[in-house]
Amino acid sequence: MDQFAGGRSRRGTTFAAVLAVGAFFSVIVAVAQPPWEAPDEPDHVQNVETLVGGRWYHIGDPGSGFESHQAPLYYLLLAGWQHYVLRIAERPILPASPRGSVFGLPRLYRHDVVQDGADQRLVTLLRLVSVMLGLLTVLLTRMMIGQVTSDQWTPVVGAAFVVGVPRFVSLSGVVNNDNLAITLGAAFLLGCTTLLAGRSRIPRLALAVGCGVLVGLLTLTKVTGALLAPAAIAAFWFGAAGGWELAACVVAFFLAALAISGWWFVTNTMQYGDPLAAAATVRHLRAVWPLVFQVGSPAHQVLVGVPAGVFNSFWCGSDLLWLPLYPYEPLWIALGVGIAGLIRYRVPLVRPAGTLTVLGVAVLGSAMAIWAVGIGTTTASARVGFFGLPALAALYALGVERWRLPVALRFALPIIGMAFGWITIVEHVLGFFPS
Repeated sequence: MDQFAGGRSRRGTTFAAVLAVGAFFSVIVAVAQPPWEAPDEPDHVQNVETLVGGRWYHIGDPGSGFESHQAPLYYLLLAGWQHYVLRIAERPILPASPRGSVFGLPRLYRHDVVQDGADQRLVTLLRLVSVMLGLLTVLLTRMMIGQVTSDQWTPVVGAAFVVGVPRFVSLSGVVNNDNLAITLGAAFLLGCTTLLAGRSRIPRLALAVGCGVLVGLLTLTKVTGALLAPAAIAAFWFGAAGGWELAACVVAFFLAALAISGWWFVTNTMQYGDPLAAAATVRHLRAVWPLVFQVGSPAHQVLVGVPAGVFNSFWCGSDLLWLPLYPYEPLWIALGVGIAGLIRYRVPLVRPAGTLTVLGVAVLGSAMAIWAVGIGTTTASARVGFFGLPALAALYALGVERWRLPVALRFALPIIGMAFGWITIVEHVLGFFPS
């Protein structure tokens, strides 16, 4: 027996170490990254401050920034945190004039100004919510994978994979609504796999309602998160006891999702003329950020632009937290080899066809979100689809389980990812102000 494969206490200790690394990295980013220097952070915080002030943000309002088209749940969460827990009143978002730009947007703000200390304190306190969401995502990922495999190490490997994506831990230390979307995606997948496994005493219909609620909340965080819904249908298909229960689960799921998020689509229709406020969003972004639409033909974006964007941005790729390209190849190769283990059927899974279908559909839905955003804009970033990251982590963990690798080797990719994460934090967060 592998020397690493013994005992619940050892698995618990390993998972605690994974959580500690994730917390350590994201807290460093939250505390040490200067205010406003995370992607679009001034605009995300602007939405929060508008809500703290008792007003609703609207697309195209003067000073509304690049994120006023986003759904409100994450900003409502942070506004509640600031107003009711921190007891901090609304503060104007006035970053000092930028000393540089990235992709045509102001970046690298001045930090030798009077308000910078107060800005740092406010932003750090808001970032702590993202830190907690990141840790919750790791926990939910472990629980989700535990529903579909009897191997006790595989859920820990999947959790470590999430922490081993430097882009994830950097997001978990800043103000960005992707954080809540990722956590809700993990919770939704936990609901799907619980229903699929059939081990819970909770009735399947109740689980279907819960999945619908989570998709509704996900849609209220990032509208593209609704693309996870087909994964629930796949779970019902494989997990329901018969045709009538399948139909009941589908109906209950969609009714619950609409009950949670329907008001947002109605509001958009009344204010902007369509449920997604798509036309108003395009007009606003063309006015404040015209370079975002300077892309090639749709065919070029589908075949070249989006794949290149995902390749370059999955592991790192934010404005300040990045890797040179050469480490990406081995990381992608290791991920591909790990997932390729899924072709081996010697290691039993709970409902293997259903498990792989649900997880595969979830990853496909997150990829579709990236394509939907990236076809017409320059924002073909992997983090757009990170709400499916827990599903990708599950596929990798199940794949390396099927290769029957020694347990220590299953952690090779996450450990390498954590090492690169630390390197980039030292270089681009702790080293933001060069000596």
